[in-house]
Amino acid sequence: MLWYVFLFTCIGFLTTMTFDALMLMASFVTGQVPDWRMIGRIAAYALTEGRLIIWDWRHFAPMPYENLIGWCVHYAVGIAYALIYGCLLLRVLHFQHSLLACLILLWLFTIIPFCVLDPIAGLGMFASHIQHPWRVIALTFLNHSLFAIALWLWVQLIYLPHA
Repeated sequence: MLWYVFLFTCIGFLTTMTFDALMLMASFVTGQVPDWRMIGRIAAYALTEGRLIIWDWRHFAPMPYENLIGWCVHYAVGIAYALIYGCLLLRVLHFQHSLLACLILLWLFTIIPFCVLDPIAGLGMFASHIQHPWRVIALTFLNHSLFAIALWLWVQLIYLPHA
């Protein structure tokens, strides 16, 4: 089992890197570069002050290295997604590896941004406090879908030849 933890940790890292490369390419079109300051600020306040909930992160003072902390959390979450998929679903529960399985898992994980991160960011549940919540919802599903495709690809390339 330790081998699979190592293998899917690597797959999670590569999947997150692939996702970030796609986001970087998209930033040339959209002008929006990936920014993980909100996640970093929330994590920094949780670690330094024990505050697990910040209902509107924009009203809290910036923390040192919050962007770096946010990137670290981003990679930790990507690795956790891959570990859940590979070690739990594929190895323990014996799911069949497929693009659909990756998509469904990552779509299920959208509950985290919709019901945890959006309210913490001051956007409300499912971004209900902003003028066009459907944009945030669509972007979240798109991002999770891209991550799922990258996860599927890396599992195809790295895990299946060894399975």
